[in-house]
Amino acid sequence: MDRSMRERRFDETREAILASAAEVLNARGFENATTREIARSAGVAEGTLYTHFRNKRDILLTLVRGFAEKASGLFYEKLDETVESGVDVPGIAARFFFERLRFFRDGLSPTLIFYHAKRDAEVRGILE
Repeated sequence: MDRSMRERRFDETREAILASAAEVLNARGFENATTREIARSAGVAEGTLYTHFRNKRDILLTLVRGFAEKASGLFYEKLDETVESGVDVPGIAARFFFERLRFFRDGLSPTLIFYHAKRDAEVRGILE
């Protein structure tokens, strides 16, 4: 079934908010960033931001989930290639992660993610 123009626009706005949020949060930090700044950066009204997300923390958790999904997808793809060759899985996991951090430049900073993982059980849970 073809998605309606309204649904596509809703999704595009949501993605614009997330991309802008990653930029603002990376630049200002979670505590210093505001939803008003994120909305302005995304080119939407602050009320529109709240149509898509409950609050700033909800945005953070959504960005962390995106990071985790992207990272696990890349990792399992690499793992499938290496398990057949008998490579040490924990060793490859560590090397893979640090080699691939550069692929996440377009999202929330891994440093910011790990900072919040230390302080927030829900962020830790997403990453686990």
